[in-house]
Amino acid sequence: MRPFADRPIRQKVIYLILLASFVGLLFAGMLVSIYETLTFRRRAIDDVTTLASVVGSNAISAIEFGDSGTAREDLTSLADRPEIGSAAIYLPTGREFARYTRPGGPAAIPEPPREAGTRLLADRLVSVTRLDANGRHHGWLRIQYMLPGFTSRLPQYAMVAAAVLLALGAAAALLLGTLGRSISDPLHQLADTAQALAATNDLRIRAPRHADDEIGTVTSAFNRMLDTLEERETALAQRARALRESEARLRLALHAATMQTWMLPLAPTLAGRLAPDAAAMSEFLSGVQPDDREEVETAIGRAIESGEAVEAEFRTGADGASARRIALRGQVSLGDDDRPPQLIGVAQDVTSRRQLEQQLLQAQKMEAIGNLAGGIAHDFNNLLTGMIGHLKFVQRAVEPGTQVRADVDEIERAARRAAALTSQLLSYARRQMVTPTVVDVNAAVTAIAPMLHRTLGETISVGVELAADAAPVRVDGGQLEQVLVNLAVNARDAMPHGGHLTISTASRIVDERVAGAGRRGPFTEIAVSDDGEGIPADVLPHIFEPFFTTKPVGQGTGLGLAMCEGIVKQAEGHIVVESVPGRGTTIRIRLPALSLAAEASDLAGGPIADSAGGTESVLLAEDNPAIRELAARTLREAGYRVTEAENGATARELAETVGEEFDLLVTDVVMPGQTGRELAAILRKARPSLPVVFMSGYSDVAGDGHDPADPFLAKPFAPDDLRRAARQALDARRPAARQ
Repeated sequence: MRPFADRPIRQKVIYLILLASFVGLLFAGMLVSIYETLTFRRRAIDDVTTLASVVGSNAISAIEFGDSGTAREDLTSLADRPEIGSAAIYLPTGREFARYTRPGGPAAIPEPPREAGTRLLADRLVSVTRLDANGRHHGWLRIQYMLPGFTSRLPQYAMVAAAVLLALGAAAALLLGTLGRSISDPLHQLADTAQALAATNDLRIRAPRHADDEIGTVTSAFNRMLDTLEERETALAQRARALRESEARLRLALHAATMQTWMLPLAPTLAGRLAPDAAAMSEFLSGVQPDDREEVETAIGRAIESGEAVEAEFRTGADGASARRIALRGQVSLGDDDRPPQLIGVAQDVTSRRQLEQQLLQAQKMEAIGNLAGGIAHDFNNLLTGMIGHLKFVQRAVEPGTQVRADVDEIERAARRAAALTSQLLSYARRQMVTPTVVDVNAAVTAIAPMLHRTLGETISVGVELAADAAPVRVDGGQLEQVLVNLAVNARDAMPHGGHLTISTASRIVDERVAGAGRRGPFTEIAVSDDGEGIPADVLPHIFEPFFTTKPVGQGTGLGLAMCEGIVKQAEGHIVVESVPGRGTTIRIRLPALSLAAEASDLAGGPIADSAGGTESVLLAEDNPAIRELAARTLREAGYRVTEAENGATARELAETVGEEFDLLVTDVVMPGQTGRELAAILRKARPSLPVVFMSGYSDVAGDGHDPADPFLAKPFAPDDLRRAARQALDARRPAARQ
């Protein structure tokens, strides 16, 4: 047998542990006997008392805060003690506050605790502890401590024996532990780290370093290698994330800009040049209209040959209605060893942009025409003012009933009709001041019918059907004429080969069922009917949308019907459209009808009665000599003292140098150098109550900061109009002057 001294240390330690275990078993048997006979029950009482003290001190805080959950957690901590069968905390009233019962433990004691103490039962101890703190009674703690039988306590005794054996083997365990901590454990942990790294590929794993010996050096080198790999992995992940974010932003930007990417692979030809792949090029051009394919092919070929960017625009779709305009942008990428050369770029739908450009161009044309019409109407109004004014003088000088008076009256009526045409021209140029007045619709339709005959041409007949009970309405007369002309022109376009247009009036009672959410009650209706092509069902819901038109480019702005609807709605009315394709269209304009009382009241509040004039001093500023002479003569004949000025600057100098103080300023609004508005503002700095009468051939300037207390005369006007306006301004400002 090999001597004990010659055996390895690990074997020696094992032999010593076996010997100590045998002796320990004998010693443990003796301890069990003494423990069983003398100390077991006493230890149980001490143990349950200690537990009650610890748990009770924690439970007092939970009771004070009413936190039964915390109290229950404190009791649940007794689960580590298998001898504790149950534990419960009670409030001073006897109501249970928290409980813990081990699975399979004893049944709860039904009655609440009344006094502290320990009761010894056959198989358990029942401990009741009074929970007091700071001189207050907080409740009770009841613990049932189970007393197992001798056979069930054998495992505990075995544990005592094991403890003895462990104590005896402590020296050997210390030696083995030292060897393990110094060599075995570091090597095992290093191996476990390598295995975990291979299994999870988690570069954050590190092997713990135990000492500065050789194993510690190997561990440090291993961890530094993992640090380097983790840094490289993090950098690669950041680059990949940045690339994904960049691609996502690019996709969002392309989507917001209505763009799509495209690519054409390139291949070298026999001559050594690059050219698009034939099949890919054919598929690419399949969506391009035939008329535009040559242009696109030329642009692509030029870009490949020169290396410059591709810039082309083409149409898609088979017909004009569904065609879209696409802007093509791209660049040649020569590629490398891993990528073939290709032509890449983006395609953007620019249909809406081109439509807006056309609409803007048309709107600019309309604005230019409006400016031209407004300028012509302004000059014409100045001429008509002089004509009508001097005709009034002639009428007063010629006796009624003579041929000369009849001729003069006819000339005056012709001038009035010319003034009405000028007003219509300003209305179409959108320069007419919006002034709602009481309008007799029958008279308005009758007045505009002759103009429609001339406007629509000889192939279209115009009929008028007037209802005798059609009530008057409150609307701007010029705008109403504009609506009727727009509808008539649209009807003409719907009858390219001629037809019949009917304008009729009627009285209607509109209820909620018909008007929807609009105004209800009596309405006066003006219906414009044609027997043309009609409006398709898919187009009908869009006819009042701004810039919507079915006419070819350059022949319509899409604003006519939208403007008509806006005018009618401004007058608190509505439009009803009835159309059958192939049978014609009827558009009904319904405006709120006025009662006879309202009409009479409105007429009573109209122009003031003619006045004999006055003796006040008037400063007249007008740059047109004919109108200035007419206005001065009119005012002087009415008894006023008039001082004339050819422009605003001269009028200002006269106001500052003339000794007398002017009672009234009569001025043209638009004058060179200084406008009438500026002149009035300067003079009113010294005299805030100075009455002013404004005149202008541009009727739209009346609403630009105009004070309703200052009369406004739209040219052309009659001498009586000027006298009434002067008297009205003087009388209106007189109370202010007295303050």
